[in-house]
Amino acid sequence: MELDAIKQLTDAIREQTLHATQATTTTVSSVSAVAFKAPQFWQTNAKAWFIRLEASFNTHTPPITQDLTKFHHVIQLLDSFTARRVQAVKTRLR
Repeated sequence: MELDAIKQLTDAIREQTLHATQATTTTVSSVSAVAFKAPQFWQTNAKAWFIRLEASFNTHTPPITQDLTKFHHVIQLLDSFTARRVQAVKTRLR
């Protein structure tokens, strides 16, 4: 291969890599920008709240599927009274 042909090929590869990197960065930024919106905790009907929350996890873009991530969202959404009750149960289970 001639030196000019190698240079042209290298430049073309560099340009393609740059475009692919920019596209990936744009995609990741737009996915990261989507915030999860969860319903407020319903103390009077926790079972229905969990059903609604699970639907929110499934319809989020991208869907939230990791149990640990779901757990952290649940803990953040609990009111102080319910959080203390969960802490008491967790302490007894140790």
